[in-house]
Amino acid sequence: MYTGTDYTGKMFAFGHCEVYNLSNWNGAGSWVNNQSVGNSYSTYAHVYGASGQLIDSLSPYSLYWNAD
Repeated sequence: MYTGTDYTGKMFAFGHCEVYNLSNWNGAGSWVNNQSVGNSYSTYAHVYGASGQLIDSLSPYSLYWNAD
């Protein structure tokens, strides 16, 4: 995940299946989901907003990105 649109700003790389809370993130960001399929960690990644609403579900079976 990136703090800016178009994969700019500070980058956060997540590698373990857990919920990550990012504080002081205001506005838009961007992300790339590029999991390795076929291992025990292949699962959907979920992106939630500050109010807990689901923004997106990212499949482990295809490269997925969102620039904004």
